Amino acid sequence: MRLRANPVYILIFTLLAISSTISFAQDADDEQLEEVIVTGAVRTGGAQDISYARSEVLSGRIPHPDSITAEGLLNQYDLALAPKGSCQQLFCIFGEVVRSNLVSKPSDEYLAGLSFATNIDGEKWQRKASNIVVVVDKSGSMSGRPLDLVKESLNSLVGELGPNDSLSIVLYGDRAHLYLPPHKLEKKHRDKVLKAIHAIESSGSTNMERGLKIGYKLATELKSESNNQTRVILFTDERPNVGATQAGSFIAMATEASKQGVGLTTIGVGVQFDAALAHSIGSARGGNLFYVSDEESAKTIFAEELDFMISELAHDLRFVVRPHPGLRLTGVYGVPGDILNWGDNGSVEFTVPTVFLSTRGGGIYTTLARSLSSNNLPSPDLGQGEPIVDVEISYAPINGERQTDKIQVSELGTQSPDTINQVSILLDQFIGLKAAMTEHHIHNDQENAYQIINRLNQRLQQIDSKELKKSLAQEATLVAKLTEKLAYLSGHTSEVTSSSESKLWGIWKVISRRGKFNYERVKRNHFFVFSPDNQLLMVTKDQLAELDWDSASSFVPTKAKLVFEEDYLSYRYKIKDDTLIISNRVKGTRARIKLKHYGDFTSSVPIDSAQSQ
Repeated sequence: MRLRANPVYILIFTLLAISSTISFAQDADDEQLEEVIVTGAVRTGGAQDISYARSEVLSGRIPHPDSITAEGLLNQYDLALAPKGSCQQLFCIFGEVVRSNLVSKPSDEYLAGLSFATNIDGEKWQRKASNIVVVVDKSGSMSGRPLDLVKESLNSLVGELGPNDSLSIVLYGDRAHLYLPPHKLEKKHRDKVLKAIHAIESSGSTNMERGLKIGYKLATELKSESNNQTRVILFTDERPNVGATQAGSFIAMATEASKQGVGLTTIGVGVQFDAALAHSIGSARGGNLFYVSDEESAKTIFAEELDFMISELAHDLRFVVRPHPGLRLTGVYGVPGDILNWGDNGSVEFTVPTVFLSTRGGGIYTTLARSLSSNNLPSPDLGQGEPIVDVEISYAPINGERQTDKIQVSELGTQSPDTINQVSILLDQFIGLKAAMTEHHIHNDQENAYQIINRLNQRLQQIDSKELKKSLAQEATLVAKLTEKLAYLSGHTSEVTSSSESKLWGIWKVISRRGKFNYERVKRNHFFVFSPDNQLLMVTKDQLAELDWDSASSFVPTKAKLVFEEDYLSYRYKIKDDTLIISNRVKGTRARIKLKHYGDFTSSVPIDSAQSQ
């Protein structure tokens, strides 16, 4: 697969890594970075999408704040700035600066964007032959749909590999072993490889450490025997419970293997995906992270990303960012917070472990406000051509000596207004989502969570540009669904729309039942409690006062069915006025439960309206 160049034949890159928000406890007059957030595409390691968080929302759940990253969100869009001049080395940096209009950060004065150009000829570039060592979690938690998505993804991988590429598979559960020795993907081997993939079955606990050790040992041997680029691809739901389960031990393995020329791609699957652990593994030196959410993404992930997810371009990309003396950095969108170092005069230094090729443009965006010592003074009077931010970079190409570049970003105005507008909205979205999810999960403040997400929803609904509205349609859908759920949880029930899913939320009293159901404990005068994050409890009246959500069942609602994926069960349902009918057919007989709406609830306790019925 050849790398696509843009119309002026300059390949644009973006930097990716892990996002975090960092506050520094310093004196009031000190320079302070309020946020450090990673962006997405010369693309660094770390999360490459927000598919996991997006699938959680679309499945009716409210994701944990750790599951969404700025780099993942921004990397799903082409956010390249208009290139300036030509580039005579591996990559060069250029930038633009505009007045900031972030709704979430009204005190910011400027938004500066940094993008990259390269001397690589996009028309001629092709990836090198590769040794791919796949390490598959086959533990019991991967049973069913998660393992099916892995198999679909591996079929896609086989379709993208050529006769000079090799593939091997390591399986791990409570034990680990080499399941498929290295096979060149020549035509005569493909059927054997595909049959082996089809035959993988789930069982056991999750000894990720042992599986990775076997995978890395094999990959290191293959690397020493050939000139091929070599990579481990780990499929898992990230729930290790045997062996070393701390992120540090996995990161140590990944870092050491990277020094020997073996990188790591982590691909998360399943609803139990542990995003925090995966982000740590995926942002290690030589690492990146993707998530497979459904059959379509399983079929396309390698078709669209293989050449770039395994093609490392450079290591140890070091940045030094210096703001104007009258300004301070309030946000750096494109670097991991834990690698940030303060320098003199409010400068920030950081080193990104790995840089990957990409066809999607992007960059690093920084926000700036007045320095804390001049908050009560007028904005700095910047002279013509006076730099708002200085940037220096240096990096080590995979093959070659260390290179450098530097720029001064001074011009107000932009050659890329559409890109800047899109970035502003996406940054507002990320900040708003993170804040609302934190209020919901960490502080249990549903009212504040709703107010934050509702403001963000209004921001997205008020986009004027038809093109921008179309481009961000999936974000508007995502935020609207979260707004509906948080409106319900915070008691703003009049603002909840009448979708079939939202009509389920609340407490329902069993009026009658007939036929055989899987849940035989359900009796007349029992209660069904449906939560906005798609959890179902079946309780007695006495249990309504304190709901035990640890014993709830997870389900995915459609317009007509309740699907319980873990139990491989589905039931038809229909709501009319205040009546809910749940039914299914078992061995030719129709089973049916009739329920009456009893009341609403706030996360664990029924709302007053329920008590009066």
